[in-house]
Amino acid sequence: MPIINYLGGFLLNEWIWSLTYGFYQVPLNTIIMFVIIKWVAELSFVRAITISALANILSFFFFHFFFVSIFVLFFGFEYVPPTMIDQPIPNVLHTTLWLGVIYALLQIIFFGLVSWRYKIHFGQLAWIAIISNAFSCLIAYLLLPVI
Repeated sequence: MPIINYLGGFLLNEWIWSLTYGFYQVPLNTIIMFVIIKWVAELSFVRAITISALANILSFFFFHFFFVSIFVLFFGFEYVPPTMIDQPIPNVLHTTLWLGVIYALLQIIFFGLVSWRYKIHFGQLAWIAIISNAFSCLIAYLLLPVI
């Protein structure tokens, strides 16, 4: 059970981060993924925007649905701060990068499912998901002092 507690605490922190400071990471990644898909995969404008938008929106909603349904409702995880003072995040870069890893994994699963039905190159889209999430994480991290 300690692994469930650790995983639940980690996902709870990432979930809170994705709803607060990391919220603009999904729209940013949608734009970056669209540009990379259009440039590397050479798909049409409509297919590139559809794939990038669906991958990001579905990964965002699946992460939130999965986390809320499994860890919050089933296991009863909750965040209770030790004090009412704002708690600093220990390492903002790690938090942002781990959120990007979660989104990239969900997008790779999405691309795997889509590649069964449509003629798209799964390996190419998997690398595009990793690269675009890495760029969006780093850009989001660099923009944090501005916000």
